Amino acid sequence: MKFLLSAAIAFWIASCAFAEPGDEATPAPTAQQLVDDMLARLPREPLTVTGDIILRKRHGVVIRELKFRMILNWGARPATARYVIMDAFGAKLEEMLVSREDGQPPQFNYSAADSSKNSRSPDLSVAIQDTDLSWLDLTLSFLWWKAETIVGKEEIRGRPCYIVEVRPSFSSQRDAKATPADAAQVARYAKAHLWIDEQLHMLLQAQGFDSEGKIVRSLWIKSFKKIDDRWMIKDMEIQSSESHRTKLLIHDVQDVNKNKEPES
Repeated sequence: MKFLLSAAIAFWIASCAFAEPGDEATPAPTAQQLVDDMLARLPREPLTVTGDIILRKRHGVVIRELKFRMILNWGARPATARYVIMDAFGAKLEEMLVSREDGQPPQFNYSAADSSKNSRSPDLSVAIQDTDLSWLDLTLSFLWWKAETIVGKEEIRGRPCYIVEVRPSFSSQRDAKATPADAAQVARYAKAHLWIDEQLHMLLQAQGFDSEGKIVRSLWIKSFKKIDDRWMIKDMEIQSSESHRTKLLIHDVQDVNKNKEPES
């Protein structure tokens, strides 16, 4: 996986135009500029993504396997993303639809296989099917939080990264207009730290913190997949327990418009 990540980054560098010699004096980006640029690099084409969610013990023993499907249309207005969780045989267990309008809080619509459990205000911090993965992690909702500041720099797999602190742009305690779905986003994560590649502005790592500053969940990007001229996450690992980790593996990405797999 380390080789895949290194190869993806090397290919990205090789395919990008380098800065002109006089650009060394360019001011360092702000936290919000880094996050905005990272979001701008997400694929805008409508995509269908399928893969597996694998829960393993620390020593690699598989505890549970699930399947997932994502129908992503980040380039639409509003931007939408549908996430479907299935059992190992492909039967639907639960589903989340996220809609994002510029300048507005995201809207979440959850449904379970058992319609009696349907809810329009889910708790995004709850683990999905007893894995380490929460809805907040799967939907990467923290990427759209307000970027507060750059709290440091650190190398991740030899890549210099900015560490950007982000927080929900609303709070159930300080915003009287917050909806139940808004409150669900801050139920467990008071803030998050994003490790963003200094040169490529790609997310390589993230950590969620509770209100006491304790790390609640850690997320590592293991490899990327190239979609036309953009990169998207291919494999990532999430840990919320010392005894096990959850891996999300993307097996197939289909461009809805072209009805075929984009170039890898």
